[in-house]
Amino acid sequence: MAAGLTVGVSLLSYGQSNSRFGTVGGYNPALVVVAVGTTIQFHNQDSFDHTATDIPGSAFPQGNPIPSSALVQSGTDVAQSGWSSGTLTAGAYSQVLHASTPGTYLFGCFYHYPTMRGAIIVE
Repeated sequence: MAAGLTVGVSLLSYGQSNSRFGTVGGYNPALVVVAVGTTIQFHNQDSFDHTATDIPGSAFPQGNPIPSSALVQSGTDVAQSGWSSGTLTAGAYSQVLHASTPGTYLFGCFYHYPTMRGAIIVE
């Protein structure tokens, strides 16, 4: 099994950059390529709430596509539609998410979209 990856979550520490999906930022790394079998966990490094939540599609929409259901933790795999860390309070870690299926998976923060968003590419 591949190693695990912890993605830092911080609106204050991680700036924005361009990607082929649109602007990414607020996560470190905000654009990551992982092998099938990798586990991923998000860690809130700010003193206020965030989420890491699935965004369907191949590019980031202009308006916030993240529903309020994202505030409740759901899912165990980035390939599952609608996965979310739920509200991550200061210093909190998300559940462990598996990267079991090749593909590109966009995500963002319910509270801070479009500033905070990223992509996971599973190969």
